[in-house]
Amino acid sequence: MSETRDPAVRELVYRLAEHAPPAPPWPDAGTPRRRRGALVAVAAVLVVALVASALVVVRRDDRGDTGDVEVIAPTGRSIDVAWADETGVWRTDDEGEAVQVDDGPACCVAFGPDATTLAYLDGASLRITSAEGTARGPGEVARFAWAPTEQVVAAIVGEAEQTYVDVYAADGARVWRAPVPAGRFAYDFAWSADGSQLAYVTLDAAGDHLYVTHVESGRPSDEVREIAVTGLPFEAPGFSLASWTPDARHILLWPSVGHSGVQDGAFLYAVDVTTGEATQLFRGFLLRSSLQWSPDGSTLLAYAANGRMVTDQRQVVACRIGEGCTEHSMPGQTMEPAWSPDGTRYAFVVNRASNDPGDSLVEGVPDWASRYAQRELWIANADGTNASRVAAAGGGVAVPRWVDRDTLVFVRDNRLWQLDLDAAEPVALTPEVHVTDGPTDAVYEPSDVNGFVPWSDVFAPAP
Repeated sequence: MSETRDPAVRELVYRLAEHAPPAPPWPDAGTPRRRRGALVAVAAVLVVALVASALVVVRRDDRGDTGDVEVIAPTGRSIDVAWADETGVWRTDDEGEAVQVDDGPACCVAFGPDATTLAYLDGASLRITSAEGTARGPGEVARFAWAPTEQVVAAIVGEAEQTYVDVYAADGARVWRAPVPAGRFAYDFAWSADGSQLAYVTLDAAGDHLYVTHVESGRPSDEVREIAVTGLPFEAPGFSLASWTPDARHILLWPSVGHSGVQDGAFLYAVDVTTGEATQLFRGFLLRSSLQWSPDGSTLLAYAANGRMVTDQRQVVACRIGEGCTEHSMPGQTMEPAWSPDGTRYAFVVNRASNDPGDSLVEGVPDWASRYAQRELWIANADGTNASRVAAAGGGVAVPRWVDRDTLVFVRDNRLWQLDLDAAEPVALTPEVHVTDGPTDAVYEPSDVNGFVPWSDVFAPAP
């Protein structure tokens, strides 16, 4: 799951810690959406008893409100896919057909390390579904993430106007709560790449505090170590955790920049977990929606932006700890990079449409969907050279990911597709999903805190 945050969580924590900064000018997105990074009040949610029931099986094309959509199982390697939208939680069966796991609006579906168990948000409640049934976890969850190697889930949980970082087993039982000194409130976390450590953040009147604890068999230790972070140019209290470096020597984080741009991206820093010293990786905004380490752990691919709107410039950058970032420049917006399994290439998205917002107006109204349809799939060498378009993918491509050295999956036309690079056309893995305020019509970079739904909240190919 992407590492984004909800302003409601921050505002709650600030209030409890007697901070009262002015609310940043978040865009008017209407009623706050329940997303992976959204803490939703449970006053309007019916309390349902914990149940363990068999999976609800409904063929998608039997539902009158979705139409008849054929999902063709690809030849070659079979890819298990899950997705969550306004109609429920779904996954593909062995024949490539859509099977309903849960009904009702849901989001943020994610496979566990076993590539079978699913976790997702139903309302504000965490649910975990396996062959044994569905377990209901806590009911006021802002964000969750599976441990990389164990069948446990860490989550930011609201409880009695406080926030906690908890860890839950696949049966929904809480196995650990982050130790927090009196007067502080936990509000963020990040697993190390091998799952052997867990970092989390607390806040009090003095500011933010970073802790690290060892994890054994999926259970974090109650013995935690505080890391005194130095070198962050705080304009406002607060930082968000992005990820660990693969060697577990640094934690990447975004410090607060004191204005609304932080919801889309921010300046990325690497904190040495031994000394606490923070070093800025890139002197510009790196977007939250795509951070990926190379298979050898040496290079982070991301993309930078010079503004928040979808028309602002985007550029893929490659970053190394201690060396900084290098831009991989080419005409148009370049974004959403993804490493190939062997690290010799990366896939990415290019949009060569006009950067002038006025050129996207139709009768005075922005038509962002037409601009989005001009996004193309490209592949380049690891250093950014020999970039070439994959024409078979078509237009409107988003968030490509590699399945193996010759196969990619990506989103297009509100569906997930698979493309074998020697094939003439892609194959649909899912029906068309039903998402309001999705990336296609977004004026800002979609993230969990600005009202636009990122594709990572919708689709989940199995690991």
